[in-house]
Amino acid sequence: MYLMKKNTEYALKALYSLYYSAPQLKTLNHIAIEMKIPKYLLRRLMQVLGRAQIVQATNGVNGGYALLKKFNKITLYELIILLQGEISINKCFMNNQCESKTVCPIKKKLSYIQNQLIETLSSVTVIELAKLFKPGVKKNNVFKSKGACHE
Repeated sequence: MYLMKKNTEYALKALYSLYYSAPQLKTLNHIAIEMKIPKYLLRRLMQVLGRAQIVQATNGVNGGYALLKKFNKITLYELIILLQGEISINKCFMNNQCESKTVCPIKKKLSYIQNQLIETLSSVTVIELAKLFKPGVKKNNVFKSKGACHE
């Protein structure tokens, strides 16, 4: 199981593409081809990112997508929550769904790990990730096809 699902990776790719083309608009088709993202999925992702005021769509012949100022502040955790929903290392931490009626011997340690996970993901902004990649970097190598950022 991966913590970051494919749709979140695709959203990061699209945001990366827009970041390095700013202030120029990019069409959905251009982003899809450049970043190798299925167009139907990219359209849905861009709608979600638009509703969250991270990107803005401009209609018309010279239209396309651009980043909004909120992009500078969104964290990796917020992006994951936006696209995937709440994350948890264990069912017990999802809306307090713990089935144990007694004191759980591992809950304290798991709670610590859960909090560290959220804190770490919250400490990284999406723009920080985008800045790691320089404009001359071959875009096909930014995100590997079999998951994000393997070394």
